[in-house]
Amino acid sequence: MKKILLLLILCLFSTLLLASEPIPELHRLKKTKHMLTFEVKKYNISSSEEIMLYGAKERKFINESWYWGEAGYGAISGRRAGYLEGGIMSGYLGQLTPKLTYDIRLFFGAGGGGSAPQGGGMIINPTIGLGYQFLNKWNICLEVGYIHFINGNISSATMGLNISTNFWALTF
Repeated sequence: MKKILLLLILCLFSTLLLASEPIPELHRLKKTKHMLTFEVKKYNISSSEEIMLYGAKERKFINESWYWGEAGYGAISGRRAGYLEGGIMSGYLGQLTPKLTYDIRLFFGAGGGGSAPQGGGMIINPTIGLGYQFLNKWNICLEVGYIHFINGNISSATMGLNISTNFWALTF
């Protein structure tokens, strides 16, 4: 019983001691805006073959409109099972009206698999989208763009539909 009482006193004393000292890194915490997006997009791998992909991306805002982030996609239809894409993006998300948004983005990454004619797999994919905000933190957006595999045989217009939600993150 004495050992348990001694342990409780020691725990209480150390808790009080640590609580009286400020956490040195706490003052560096910043709240930053993020956006998580789930998307379906499609484009043509060749003149006779279409592929549809499902994926997610996270935008990390530098200020109210400019952002950067990561994205990844996988094939959900077409003949290319195992086809994947992933990379980084940078863009601008603006407001046309309080509910209507636009998104201009450049994606740079890699893709391939499923015996697609991707060459080395390096992708560049600019897009522009028009979205509608609902329920204060949700956005649905229709996007069009153009995907080009820099050293492969895939170049096509793209079309995508996505839904996004805003959230805040604490970072140092």
